[in-house]
Formats: sequence, structure tokens, C-alpha cells
Amino acid sequence: MDTPDHKAQRWEDYKQRPTTGEKMDYDSWSDMYDRNMQNNKVGLGREQSYRDAYNGKSRVLETSRGKRQVDVFID
Repeated sequence: MDTPDHKAQRWEDYKQRPTTGEKMDYDSWSDMYDRNMQNNKVGLGREQSYRDAYNGKSRVLETSRGKRQVDVFID
């Protein structure tokens, strides 16, 4: 998914998207895109490390406010 074509398409999508705020220039947008594309790899790896350290599990629980994901659920 993180390919030059994907990034170019997302930039075009961003430019066409309506907004009430100020649009980012390409360099700012590109930096944010690159960070966001790493979040999945880094963030999920960190969650797994926490689960392993606490012998926990990832669970989705039903609460009074709807479903909530718990990254480290300990029975």
C-alpha cells in the first residue's frame, strides 16, 4: 500500500477534499503521510510488546458507550 502511486493518489485526494481549515503544502502533507504510513508497523508492534510483557490479549468489549478495543486485556 505504501507505494509512490498510492502516495500520489492520496495527495490528489487531499487536494480535492473540502475543508474548513487551511490546506497543508506538499512538504508538510508528505511528512505527515510518511509518519502515518509507519504508524501501523510501529504502533502494532508496540502493542504486541505490551501484550507479551503483561501476558494480555487484544479484545473488543461492549460498554455502555459502545464497543471499545482494549489493547492489553488481562483476564
